[in-house]
Amino acid sequence: MVSRKGAGYAIELMVSIFVLLAFAAGSFNIPENQDWSSYQEEIAAQDLSYSLKRTGHTTHFLKNSETGSLKTAIQTISARDMQVSGTVSNLPILETVVGYHTLPKRRYPNQELQNTITDCSGDLDELESEVESGVPILQTDPGNSREGLHDVTLYVGDTDPKVSGGFNGNTDYDTVWVDNGTECQFTSDQGPFYLEDFFLWGNTTEDTPDTYYDIKSINSNEIQLYKADQPVEMQKMLSNRVNGIKTQTSVDTLALNNANLSNYDILVFREEESLDDIQNSRTKIEDFMNRGSVLLLMNLQETDTNHPFVEDVGLEWTSLSQGDKTTSCPHTGDVVIDGSNSPCTFGPGKHFMNSLEIQATGQVNINSQPRACENIFRGRGCNETDYAQYSPKLVVEGPVNIEGTINGVGEGFQADSGGPYGPGAGSNGSDAGGGAYGGDGGGPGGGDEYGLSFGADRLGSAGGYDTDGFYGGDGGGSVWIQSESFSLTGQINVDGEDGASDAGGGAGGSVKIQSDEVSGTGDITANGGDSSSSGGGGAGGRVLVKSGSGDNNFNIETAGGSGVSTASGGSVESPPGIPELDNMIAGFTTTVSDEADSYFKGLNGDQRKISLVPGGWIKSGGAETVTSDENFLYTINQRYNSNDWNATSRNMNYLSSRPPGAPQGDLYSEDVLTFPGPACNGNTSCEVVNTCLGNCGSDRIRGLNVDFDEDDDYSDPGEGPFLQSERVVIANRSYRVSFNHSSACNDGRDCAGFVFAGSDEIELINHRTDFEGFQGQRLARAAYEQEFETDDLKTLASTIYWLRGDQLTFSQEDQPEYSTGVVGSVKEEVFMPYKLNLRWSNE
Repeated sequence: MVSRKGAGYAIELMVSIFVLLAFAAGSFNIPENQDWSSYQEEIAAQDLSYSLKRTGHTTHFLKNSETGSLKTAIQTISARDMQVSGTVSNLPILETVVGYHTLPKRRYPNQELQNTITDCSGDLDELESEVESGVPILQTDPGNSREGLHDVTLYVGDTDPKVSGGFNGNTDYDTVWVDNGTECQFTSDQGPFYLEDFFLWGNTTEDTPDTYYDIKSINSNEIQLYKADQPVEMQKMLSNRVNGIKTQTSVDTLALNNANLSNYDILVFREEESLDDIQNSRTKIEDFMNRGSVLLLMNLQETDTNHPFVEDVGLEWTSLSQGDKTTSCPHTGDVVIDGSNSPCTFGPGKHFMNSLEIQATGQVNINSQPRACENIFRGRGCNETDYAQYSPKLVVEGPVNIEGTINGVGEGFQADSGGPYGPGAGSNGSDAGGGAYGGDGGGPGGGDEYGLSFGADRLGSAGGYDTDGFYGGDGGGSVWIQSESFSLTGQINVDGEDGASDAGGGAGGSVKIQSDEVSGTGDITANGGDSSSSGGGGAGGRVLVKSGSGDNNFNIETAGGSGVSTASGGSVESPPGIPELDNMIAGFTTTVSDEADSYFKGLNGDQRKISLVPGGWIKSGGAETVTSDENFLYTINQRYNSNDWNATSRNMNYLSSRPPGAPQGDLYSEDVLTFPGPACNGNTSCEVVNTCLGNCGSDRIRGLNVDFDEDDDYSDPGEGPFLQSERVVIANRSYRVSFNHSSACNDGRDCAGFVFAGSDEIELINHRTDFEGFQGQRLARAAYEQEFETDDLKTLASTIYWLRGDQLTFSQEDQPEYSTGVVGSVKEEVFMPYKLNLRWSNE
């Protein structure tokens, strides 16, 4: 039987033949004294590395954290005195000890013991056979211990095991048994427990508090315990395999002031009270962080960010306001909306349900937040912003049945006193234009179409206002529904609003339906709003219905609004295809937390079930994270109102001459802009000059200069000019330059400014890898809760693995003779690649 190994092997064979022929022909001049032995050993090392990977032995050993077995296998197979060391990257197999700092309120140092046996007097033969002869068994004092709380007795004896000192013949109480409702009969889960063991002190058959404790010390008078509910829950979670990989992580409790931190790799501090303990042991903590990492589980207030340790690790309070979730509809499980719980609202974000039924009497309103689109003066739109930041996305694992209504009329870009807003906003004036989206807005000043017909995931733009100051119509909102099946006999309406008087109409919004099966004859409308005979109507929006067959019987309208000229209609698409349901309610980024994301998935984590809260409006590392979008874990259902950090003007003051240091140009204007932090010579207010560069009649290129040093001169380095959409850091935050070139803003002379361009994500877990004034490894912070849900524990466990790092070094050799590399993967719940670098030496 011939084994065909492919073209690669054929090429290697031809090259080998060529080399042999070249040798035979004398093409290579080989020294007579050439020693080939070292090359033979290097080739053998390469072959061994490859063979162990191909047979699966390398992956098996690494999944079980058995680097010692890997070394033994290599040395056994090689039949030589070859020694091997190396490093493993990308797998959570480092031996790790996690220490939970325990606040004084969770320490119980004086749990008194007594010689008198009460409930089990004369019935402790089982224990007496295990303890040292002649040393009496003690029990907790019901009146001076937590026995009264738990209604369970602890028994203490001297078994003199090697784990607590050896057979020294002295009376040193070291063992605990718990009579958890078994009436003096002790099962294996009731003891024996030794020093530093966790045990459950509670009657599991009664409705009384069940609490885990850690045994810290025992003598003939008392036992010292630390409460350990959370450490035990984390220990259970960390004992699970990660993607089939056996981890080596253990958990302990400690008191920072007297603990030997060299025994730990990660320290966990719970609640804000721990900050003072940290500060009182700062030198000790900083020494530890030179090699270890820290997890803070704390709900921080703004005043807490002034604490010296919090400041030095780089965690800062966010002065941005928080966007409301605004969701009043039920949005988990099997959802039924009828007259008794409606009208209700779905706000921006992803909402995960098992099924959704909107009965005939049910009314759902769509709430969008167009401010999240970072739009200003007809500037950038939602195309560069995650959909769930500004509109609701309903992800339903089962069926959707809509007999009632979903209403998103006028929930797009607004036409308020600062507007009109939207990428396709209509112009203001006597010929007020209609807003655009799926087509062009009506009238001479109508906005321009944007977005894609197969996208159907934008908001409609607002119409312009007329010369009498009447506002245009607001654009239509947006809703996105993913489901297994979808039935519509009711109505979904995301029309744009009519313009008042002669103002322009708003454009229709968007509806996106993605479902394997669709049915029903209901209505979907994304029509533009009307105007009068002087203003332009709003354009139609966009509708996409993607289903397995691509067919549907819905009544779909995306008509343009009427006015001085009817606006363009929008788009309707019905492509075939089975959608893949979205599954995220919280997101790990791929920049700094791809390791944690892999660990979470390897623990069978479900991101839809993460229920962590921010625990304070904290950002990681100030502007560096806010401006670079490198968050660790963030919530999708809520965002900061990033417009709070915008610094803009809509009424700049005209200048008759060129200001000192301003660039050569024309049509200068000036104003004072206010930033959220010190920006200009320590002040938050900065003088800004707006210059038309080049030919203002056609080029329309403008630039902004900022007098950062407040010397009344704009020519200093770094003060501009900054051009449209240019990114610049001011007040330690990232901004983009924006001009409104509409006629209402005099072609950009009146309206300009800096729009915040950083991340508006609300972090669920903060992270730091560098610190002020000292060197350290890694730090993370999450909210503190008394009890964490299962997927929240998986999130924290994944964070602990990230804190530990992912590179294991074993049996480092000082002088390796050569090295080999193996790249492989563990393929279980998630694809987890690894790299094994081996260093070889020959004794």
